[in-house]
Parts: sequence; structure tokens; C-alpha cells
Amino acid sequence: MTSNRAYPSFELPPVAVVSIDLGTAYSGIGYSLAGSNGDQIFCSAPSEELRSKTSTILVLDYQDNFIAFGREAEVQYKTYLEKVTLEYQEVDDAGQSVPSTPLALYKLFKLGLYDIQPGESPLVLSEDGERSVPLTLALTLSLKALKDFAVGHIRNETTLNIHVHEIRWVITVPAIWSQTAKNIMRECAVSAGLIPNHMSTRLVLALEPEAAAIAIGKNMTGLLAKGAKCMVIDLGGGTADICNYIVTNQSPLKMQELIAPTGGQWGGSSIDSAFEAFLRDFLGPSNLELFQKQYPLDYFTLIEQFISLKEDTVKRYISMAVLFTCPELDLDLKEVVESFNSKHYETPVVPHGATRIELSEPLIEMMYQDTTKNIINHLKNLLQKPELAGMNYFLMAGGFSCSRYIQTKLQAVFGNRVHFAIPPKPRQAVMIGAVLFGMQPNATVEARISPVHYGVKCSTTHRSAYPAHVAVYDSILRQYVVHDTFSVGVSKNEKIPAGYSVTKSYTPLYPHQATIQFEVYSCALENVPSFVTNQHVKRISTFTVNCDANKSQAENETLVTYNFGSTEITVSALNSVTREEVEVKMALQK
Repeated sequence: MTSNRAYPSFELPPVAVVSIDLGTAYSGIGYSLAGSNGDQIFCSAPSEELRSKTSTILVLDYQDNFIAFGREAEVQYKTYLEKVTLEYQEVDDAGQSVPSTPLALYKLFKLGLYDIQPGESPLVLSEDGERSVPLTLALTLSLKALKDFAVGHIRNETTLNIHVHEIRWVITVPAIWSQTAKNIMRECAVSAGLIPNHMSTRLVLALEPEAAAIAIGKNMTGLLAKGAKCMVIDLGGGTADICNYIVTNQSPLKMQELIAPTGGQWGGSSIDSAFEAFLRDFLGPSNLELFQKQYPLDYFTLIEQFISLKEDTVKRYISMAVLFTCPELDLDLKEVVESFNSKHYETPVVPHGATRIELSEPLIEMMYQDTTKNIINHLKNLLQKPELAGMNYFLMAGGFSCSRYIQTKLQAVFGNRVHFAIPPKPRQAVMIGAVLFGMQPNATVEARISPVHYGVKCSTTHRSAYPAHVAVYDSILRQYVVHDTFSVGVSKNEKIPAGYSVTKSYTPLYPHQATIQFEVYSCALENVPSFVTNQHVKRISTFTVNCDANKSQAENETLVTYNFGSTEITVSALNSVTREEVEVKMALQK
């Protein structure tokens, strides 16, 4: 994403700050009007009167046109599924079944951004497996739906006739996401109409655990004293996202990052996947497939039942009325339960009546087992790091942190080592903190840790530091040159104060060179490789700077500056002769 500084800056302060929390499972917006100083932050979501979040569900027609998002999308899709169920037995003149629903439902598509690699263009499969769309389209349409809702909601709730360009937008992203994933979100924000171009300062990216920490610090005043160390554990639908800080000032809250963000794909959706695996085992693959095909609405409702009971494992009853009454399957609940329990006697199912089952506590524990084990082992490993010695608090945020099972397991393992703090509304913590972050991006986190090495590809005639066999004789320069070297501007684990910048000097390789092409790379290895050709070095951006071909190489010195303003960095290059400056914006990557 490059620019010749043609992007707009704020000529006037924004009228409002709006955060968009496009989550894996649930989404919502937070907003505050100018002048409130963050004392009044409101949270809402499309088609929701009593909740601050709605389901992250997108429904499109078969021409990939937008139909609905969130709860309204669920309603519309269920309506169509009802029609499909009624029409399923109908056949055409050729004896073929009537085509399935003309709508396609997409969910969990945000998971496609986890560990995405440069150049990848993944597709998102619809819930019925019949359709697919580009991931970027699903993200763009979802962001647009949330943007349109935010603007309309503020207009309805206030006297302001607010417009998109009067808003500072804040999109929340997992701290552990790759550079590519964060850049895609900015690109989709452009496509969704939030900002006019990639370099616009009207959009900032907020790291989800960082936003949660800011919200907890404001709402739980006095909890974090100066010198306290806190681990923010943001458990969402897709990821467990973890940041660690030391408090440098209590009021106003100031923090510094202790280590780079960590985590993994251990969110609440992994439990949903475990439940679906249970259904496959419980009913048998062929029966489940037939049920999904002939009774899509009832299957959809069955999954919803499980999702609703995840947070309260005291309620473990699942109704399977259609499953055990439909003639196509001809299943007897007692026989199915006995067959399952004979194979899984340690994790049984308890029948209740003719159509209802109870998931035993060992069975639920089995569904949580892998995810919980991954989270606990990861936290144990983190606490062994010297930087995190003397950890004081675990700050819990995110919808999955509401799970009583997760809370109980974590407190059983770590309760004697740290204090647990869970905000009154953990689902809203990220949205609220993101609004506060958007108001003052550098107000709370004073320094972050670079998770990778950043640098550019270079060619050099100074070959003493490299093996002799890598040097190539250049007939134009009449000397040996080493190509593809990794010139590091910022090192991994380097502490980066907010507003910090680093400048490196480069010159053209050849006389009368008209341009210099810069390729920006990153590497997550502890020891930085000498060459960008190393498989662990990833190219993240390319841009070109014009030179004056009539001037010497030395006169065409180009200064490359890494600017660390906040959660995103800009890499700019300024030619000393032409005075042309080119800039590329990037998010801090994992």
C-alpha cells in the first residue's frame, strides 16, 4: 500500500469515533461523540435491541449480492430454509430435486485471515457447501453493513446528520494476526467505503487485547497500580489473543509492552467444531449428512442450541425432536444412545424422553479439552519467561472468556499465582477500548515490542561480511556485488516507543540510475538471516523512488525511515535530489 503523500489528513477533528469489532462469531460497534472525552461510549449492533453484538453472519444471493448481515441475516436465511424443507420432496420433469435455497449463508469467515500468507486469495465456503466467495468480499460487505448501521444509528440516536468522512474509524484486529491479514482489513475498509484510500488517517487499527486493557483500566479504576504486570487474555470466537504489559502510571493509565503478542487459534468456534464432530460420531456420518441436506433449518437450530449453552455448562440439554421423528432417518433415540455409550462409556450421553439428550459433564469436558489444554499450556510457557516474572493479573476479555468452564479451569491452574479480573461486560471491552484508543492512539501504550525484524532488500559492494561464493562479478561496476542482502531497520524484540522512528541511508547501485525499487521484508526468526532469499523472510511491500539520473550515486542518497506512530508503521523513502517521498503503511505484524 503506497502513496505519494496524496492522502488526506484531519483538517478538523472528527465528529465521532466509531469502533468496528468484526468478530469471528459476533460483531458490533462502539461510538462516542467529540467532546465526551470517552466518558460516554455506546455499544450497539444491527437488528439488536437488547444486545451489543450480533452474529457475524452474512447472507448473499446466488449472484453474490448483499442480502443481510447479523441477526437479520439469520432470520432471512431461516425463512428460506423453511421453504427449502417444504419443497424438498418436489422433483422436476427429469426427476431431479428442486434446487436448494437461492441464498447462501457465510459465517466464521474471519478465520480465513489467521496466518494468511502474502499473495493468497482464499475463498469462503457457504454453510451448505454449495457456494463460495472471495474472503475479501465477505469482509468488505460485512464492514460496509456495520459502517452503514453505525452512521444510521448515530443519526437516529442524536441530532447529528453525520457523514462517513466525519468519523474516525477504528477496526479491531487480533494482535497475533500476520502483516498480510491486517493489511487486508485496511484494504477491505477502503472497498467498504470507510476511507478513501489505504493511507487515510481516518482509520486506525486497534489490537484487540490492547483495546481490552484500555477499557479495563478505565472502568476498573485503581485495579492496576504502578509497577503491576498484567496479562490480557482476549478469548474470542476465533483466537486466544494475549498481550503483556507493565503499568508505568496508574492515573491516567500508562503501560509498556513486555513481550510481543502471542496466542493461537483457540477461540470459541473450536468448541463448536468439537460438537459437530460429536454429532458425526453420535448419529453416523451418513445420517448426519442426510439430516443436514433434508432438514437444513433444524440442523441450523441444533447448532444454535449448543452455542447458546456454551457459556453455562450447567444447562446441558439438547432437543433433537426432528432427528428422532423424521421418517427418512428412522432413528430410535435409545438405540443411538446405547450404541454411542458402548463406544464412549467415559463420555456418555443421557437420554431424556424420546427426543432430548443431556450432554454429560465428561462429554462437555472432552469437547473443551484440546482448546483448554492449548490455552493453559501456552499461559504456562509465557509465565516462564523472565520478562513476565512476578505477573500480578490476568485480565479476561472477549465472548469466550464468559464461559464458566474456561474461567473455572484457568482459575484452578493459575488462581494461586495471579489475580483474575473480568470486566462487568467482557464482550464490550474491546469495542469500548477501541473507541478510547481511537480518541488518543498513543495515550495508554507508551512502547511496544517489535515481533519481527523489518528491513529492505539490498545489493552491496561491501562483501567482507559475506561468504566469498555469494559475490557476483558485475561488468558495469567492474567489481564484485552481493545481491539480496537483508538490511534490517528494526530488530525483533526491540522496544519501540510510540512515535519512534529509525532512518537508514541507501544509494543507487549503478551510475545514472533513474529509480530505486525498495522491497520491504520481515522475518520472525530470532537471529536475522543475511539474505531475503531465506524461506523465513517474507516480502510485505514494494515501492519505487525516482532518482536524478544526471547526478552521482552519492548525490542520489535516499533515506528510508521506519515511523512507529502506533499499531501501524509507515516506511517512507526520501530522495535527496528529487525530494520525492514515497510512503507505505503497514500494521505491526506477528
